[in-house]
Amino acid sequence: SWASAPPTPRAPVARLRVMSTNLLAPRLSVELAHEIRESDADVVLVQEASDEWWALLEEEGVFARYPHRIEETHSFHQDYMGIAILSRLPITDSLIVPLADPYIPVARIDVEVAGLPLRLYSVHTLPPYFPSYLETHLAQFAQLERMAREDIDSGSFHAVLLAGDFNATPTSH
Repeated sequence: SWASAPPTPRAPVARLRVMSTNLLAPRLSVELAHEIRESDADVVLVQEASDEWWALLEEEGVFARYPHRIEETHSFHQDYMGIAILSRLPITDSLIVPLADPYIPVARIDVEVAGLPLRLYSVHTLPPYFPSYLETHLAQFAQLERMAREDIDSGSFHAVLLAGDFNATPTSH
């Protein structure tokens, strides 16, 4: 007869469902608001978060589903660089991090899943349309890499996630 070994205890599994969406600031869409509200995401990373979109998301019940959030909204008449993160999970820490000049905000949150700390960033880099924008775009990526590396090297997080609209082109690395 075969003797079976006692089961090996398993480490907790951190499962997190993440949605990332660029709202396309001037194009308000009730359908997209409903898609966000009805998604099964634990966390929603938002780019182009405008004041106008924020009013629509409130009106359509998105904030009732995602009560924890950090945001820096801009009017779409100002620019399309508003940023946010919505979460069903309690946020243990949050920050708006500025990227290289010109000022571009990045939203950062920490959450716990199965007792494991996770860090998430919602990112929207400047599009590299012009030579001056390309230089800034590359500087932003270098800064994002440094931030992620510091988070990983700190050993404080089970995982670090950067997601969003990176304005990557076919020639981006």
